[in-house]
Amino acid sequence: MDERINQYLEGLLNGQETEQLLLDAQSSAELKAELTHAINVKAMMALHPSLTDEETGKASLLQRQKAQKKATVKRLTRQLLRYAAILILGIVGTAAVFSYYMAHQQPTAYQKLSVPEGQRAQITLPDGTSAWVNSGSTITYPSTFGDERTVSLCGEAYFDVAKDADHPFVVQAGGRRVKALGTQFNVRSYAPGSIDVSLYEGSVRIYEPSKEEQGTVLSPLQQLIIAGNRQKIVAVDQDDILWRDGIISFKSATMQEVAERLHQYYHVDIIIKNADIVNQEYTGKFRLHDGVTSILQLISKVHPFNINHNTEKDEIILY
Repeated sequence: MDERINQYLEGLLNGQETEQLLLDAQSSAELKAELTHAINVKAMMALHPSLTDEETGKASLLQRQKAQKKATVKRLTRQLLRYAAILILGIVGTAAVFSYYMAHQQPTAYQKLSVPEGQRAQITLPDGTSAWVNSGSTITYPSTFGDERTVSLCGEAYFDVAKDADHPFVVQAGGRRVKALGTQFNVRSYAPGSIDVSLYEGSVRIYEPSKEEQGTVLSPLQQLIIAGNRQKIVAVDQDDILWRDGIISFKSATMQEVAERLHQYYHVDIIIKNADIVNQEYTGKFRLHDGVTSILQLISKVHPFNINHNTEKDEIILY
């Protein structure tokens, strides 16, 4: 077992070392499995104080996993919510306990929630703000907010901000800051220098750090799209937040755009080798839990193409 896992569980890693471990676990299936198993065992011991050793924790973990196969998602959700205000949508068992334990064992004053590919999560922040976190996204927030309620986001999240005029709510993403007092908005930023902000209620200001007065203020149902030095404001597409309900939506999207969106959700490389489909446009709605291959198979019925999914390289070739 990687020695960093034990150090992480004992709270001996600093913030940078912890972040590196989690990043390594995302790229290594073996490390991810070891980390998940170790955390599950520790989590069972934390949930049941009577467990005093690792072997007992393993036995309890196995019993719990068997029992979960017969339990309903609703019952498991109620049980987990007694320990943490985190709801992993569409995940039971290992991943749910993994997220609970991570939220309680951070050695610093900051909490971090990372959502696996193809899944979503809902979390209640310390101030009562609700956040829906999309697939492949990470949100970092302090255990207690100060004068400013600041969270960091890599990926996509929808926020329903608790009203507090004296303490602005700020999302840091894509090299920008999104500031609100009490509002509902969606932020998408999977790459540095790129950010999309959609406002559904209230008001937000988007600006570069130290340049707040030069920022852009949105009105409800406006979307700001920033890519490098270019930016534009367009009307909000209500279908863009269907991901909260487990649905991915495309509207006149090219195959290249479809591939990029699917990569964000499933973290699989999609290589287009069929020149005839690169600029073809697609419109449709798909269930995220159906998986990337099933979605591509359905899309291929519109403008035919072949699919080769190499699971070892974690890539899909369209030809």
